[in-house]
Amino acid sequence: MSEYNVVKSVQGQKTLCKERQLPHFAPSDGRCWSCKRNIYETKENKMRNWQTGEITGTYLTGITVEQASKELVTGCPHCSRSYCD
Repeated sequence: MSEYNVVKSVQGQKTLCKERQLPHFAPSDGRCWSCKRNIYETKENKMRNWQTGEITGTYLTGITVEQASKELVTGCPHCSRSYCD
């Protein structure tokens, strides 16, 4: 199961950027400047049929500890706001 932990994720992203000499685009505390949600916390979203609006399921957004430690964060997983434009 995926682990969502703000403190570990913030540190993982900081370490990744430092070690690989990458720009650190993600908010330093994980809180998105646009939607105000924490990018390192999970959020359940509803899937809807685009024609009828009927709810057909759910999906999760958020950045796991593993993702934050291995991938450069360039935007919000919740609202899709880019941090590097």
